[in-house]
Amino acid sequence: MTLLAIWALFLGAARAGAPPGSEAVAGFEGSAKSGYGFASFTSPSFESQATLVARLTTSYLYYAYPGALSEMRVQSPGIGVAAGVRWRPARASLTAVVGYEARYIVELDPEENLRAHADHGVSLAADVYLQATPRVALAASGYYGFAQDYLWCRALAKHRLFPWEGSSVATLWLGLDGTVRGNDTVRGLDAGVLIEGTLPAHHLSIGLHLGLGREVQAGADDGLVPSLGISVYKSF
Repeated sequence: MTLLAIWALFLGAARAGAPPGSEAVAGFEGSAKSGYGFASFTSPSFESQATLVARLTTSYLYYAYPGALSEMRVQSPGIGVAAGVRWRPARASLTAVVGYEARYIVELDPEENLRAHADHGVSLAADVYLQATPRVALAASGYYGFAQDYLWCRALAKHRLFPWEGSSVATLWLGLDGTVRGNDTVRGLDAGVLIEGTLPAHHLSIGLHLGLGREVQAGADDGLVPSLGISVYKSF
């Protein structure tokens, strides 16, 4: 679902002629046990340093937890709308939105017996980006959904490797990033290396995260497990 949503948002924005200043963002980070993926499209009300914005988001989260007799797996696709503000001073950007989302929650046991129900609630999200120097950038994003009391936060720092000076058709960045996610049932922490390539002329960047994560489920610690992430950003 998440991959289909990513392409639907990108293609829809391109065909509709997205307003200047619009942004399409997609990302995923997680492990075999739990993870969170999303695709969002944010549109400003007008071009200005400070402006109101509207956002459409599709998301997918999954995790496992110990049930009464066996481990239960949860899959939860969702869709939400939000509105808020965006401020873009020199070399920085700050966006904060409040919205409402609906989720379809499926719980599966090892025999594939399922329980499903819908839930909905308020959602909060914020994004911060700072171009500290021409070669160093910092960013952070956060989301909290009351429908499942689920928190997802990511922070990163990256350094431009290529080109060493001036501009180029493409740029390459190397950095570190970390993610915290979960609710009362399961919590996860990932940290690792970020490799990102950008095409400045097309306002497009694609990043890959490789790292290790730790899953904690109702007091049970699974130890370190490999984690994988991908992020896509396109501005219009």
